[in-house]
Amino acid sequence: MKAIRKTVLISCILLAAGVVLFIIGSAALGWDFRKLDTVEYTAKTFAVADGTSIDSVEIDVGSFPVVVKSGDAMTLDYYEASNSDVSVGVEGGAFKVRERMRFEPFRNGLFNIGRFDRYFVLTVGSGVTVKISGSTTDVEFRSASYESMTVRSTNADISFIDCTLGTLKIDSTNLDVSFDNCEFGDISVASVNTDITVKNSRGDSLSVKSTNLTSVVEATLCRTVEHRGDNSDISFDRVATDRLTVKAVNLDAYILIDGARNDYLLSAPSEVAPDDKIIDIHAVNKDVELKFTR
Repeated sequence: MKAIRKTVLISCILLAAGVVLFIIGSAALGWDFRKLDTVEYTAKTFAVADGTSIDSVEIDVGSFPVVVKSGDAMTLDYYEASNSDVSVGVEGGAFKVRERMRFEPFRNGLFNIGRFDRYFVLTVGSGVTVKISGSTTDVEFRSASYESMTVRSTNADISFIDCTLGTLKIDSTNLDVSFDNCEFGDISVASVNTDITVKNSRGDSLSVKSTNLTSVVEATLCRTVEHRGDNSDISFDRVATDRLTVKAVNLDAYILIDGARNDYLLSAPSEVAPDDKIIDIHAVNKDVELKFTR
């Protein structure tokens, strides 16, 4: 028993000494933890040659955030890290960007901290198809206009700001997606765990299917809105829509429709006219507050 106590005491002393040394070292670095990262980053630029026909863009980048914006020339400003490989090029009319980490535990640096303030910037012209894939995806679209886009990623964090979208399809396991001041055609989302935010936007249809769903839609006009999730937490604030469908097992919802109560059928009958406005909400366990602005 005494030997065990002695071992525990020595372990605690060593642990305390390690904490003290870590604090001293961090203070010496000015508490800039990026200096703990031994990875080297080289800034590079790739530009597609004039006259090259590009009809699609494929992005598969896991460890760097990617910012996509519209422009006349297609370029990529990126970083080549000493512990990852980046390939950029054009194949069969597709502009492809791919990044793969190399597993080097004794050379990678602590947590790759230097990646936190570095990101890729991809400039893409309008009218192309964008495909995003990979196990982990962090992409932000700014002032972009695209006819078609598909996202297939296990863990996806995607934001659209001031964008115009045609068809968008997202297939993910863990998804965090937001739209701010966007115009869109048809958005279709299928995910296990979904956190979606739509603000100040206009669209034709928004279909979301998820096991665990958190949805916030504010000041948005969308002709058809459909949400299906086993566990759904929904907040619709000043949403103008013709057809709203919400189906869940467990539902907690606040819904403020930008419209008049008399204009809507509450629950969908077997036959409806094409111009009928419908709000159809079904759940096993539900706490729903439904209001109208007029």
